[in-house]
Amino acid sequence: MKIPAVLASLILAAVATAAPMRLAVTVSDSQGAEISANVIFDGQVVYEYGPNAAAGPIARFDLASPGWTDLTTGQAITLDQAKQWAQQSRQQTQTTLQRIPDANQRAFVGEMLEPNLAISRGGGTIRLRGQFISYAVSSPIVTSAEMLRLLFAYEELNAYRKAIVTRQAPPFLQLEVGRVAREEGMFPGRIVTDITTPAGTVTVTSVSVLTELTQSEEEAFRRQIAR
Repeated sequence: MKIPAVLASLILAAVATAAPMRLAVTVSDSQGAEISANVIFDGQVVYEYGPNAAAGPIARFDLASPGWTDLTTGQAITLDQAKQWAQQSRQQTQTTLQRIPDANQRAFVGEMLEPNLAISRGGGTIRLRGQFISYAVSSPIVTSAEMLRLLFAYEELNAYRKAIVTRQAPPFLQLEVGRVAREEGMFPGRIVTDITTPAGTVTVTSVSVLTELTQSEEEAFRRQIAR
């Protein structure tokens, strides 16, 4: 059924004037370290803040034309460029993988490059188990279908951005967790990651909470991004 032009314009106006949403993320590990970040969804544009929110956003994501801009350097990267970089990185690492003498280290790196996770469900939790890295995904965030779409679009871009900025791990495991969660129709409010190392298991817990900005918070946000 065709949507009347007047109704369509009202829908677009409602979307454009909807209050921004905040995704507050706290990540902690079994050693007691903790870091927090805030992500503000303003329609199709997303601003990511580091631990010091007063310093302003560190990255701006465009969900309509997928990509992001690093607000400290001004560097802009599209999703297509990020995918190309990730594939090239994977190929280069796979080329040198056999030079790693330790078989467990080779397998660990291989799991990060080509995730092969066994998936199970039960008790409200999705479990993705690998040889060295496993995830327990739970506490789905309750929101609209449109907001879920935006969350997953941001999460995909963020997986690539973290890999490019930190150069610590490729994006493929995070992308696989996101793919499974998206197929389940749930954006996780809690992800527990267990990483098996020669020194023992390290557990990293990520907790995400989605809230609407208050009027005063939105006003402060508008002033900040207008600078």
